[in-house]
Amino acid sequence: MKPAIIIIGHSKMVGKDTFFSLINKLYPNIFYRLAFADALKSDLEDISFKMFGKSISGLTQNEKEILRPVMIEFGCAFRKIDPLHWVKAVHKQIDEISPFHYTNARIPIITDGRFSNEISYFKDIYFEKCVFVEINRIGAPEPTDEEKRNIPLLKKYVDYSLTWPTSIDNFAALEPYIHQFYNKYFL
Repeated sequence: MKPAIIIIGHSKMVGKDTFFSLINKLYPNIFYRLAFADALKSDLEDISFKMFGKSISGLTQNEKEILRPVMIEFGCAFRKIDPLHWVKAVHKQIDEISPFHYTNARIPIITDGRFSNEISYFKDIYFEKCVFVEINRIGAPEPTDEEKRNIPLLKKYVDYSLTWPTSIDNFAALEPYIHQFYNKYFL
């Protein structure tokens, strides 16, 4: 069954955005990218400029690692007020981009599913048409403490698990993993 929504999850730096970039390159005009953290990053632009003199999107990997604890705490603070704060923001974006997305050819891929309530929210709406992809990368950095607490809670939602190698300069080597996923859900 063709998914109505895909959520990619796991810990930092495993290739969640790489997955989207590759599937979008190999199968153009079918998917679009969203992330729970996009709204959070927008809210933190001023802090990024104060700390580094540039936008979050322009930070080096080292600068991102410095800002990461602030981002995590900021996100968690909003989650304490409303556990679905970031989920609702993304759901609103989906409805604005394509109100009838479940019949539209373009499928949202959320590239940062890290909390069980994020996944269960969309699974409750789309049922089996919500596909949760767990990505692991050989040689990935150690997950954060927050990620270590949440990864076991995500396991029950996993529809597709992918473990791929680190491939900094050769993304073509990752393409077979994308084709395998696509063939399972779209052919």
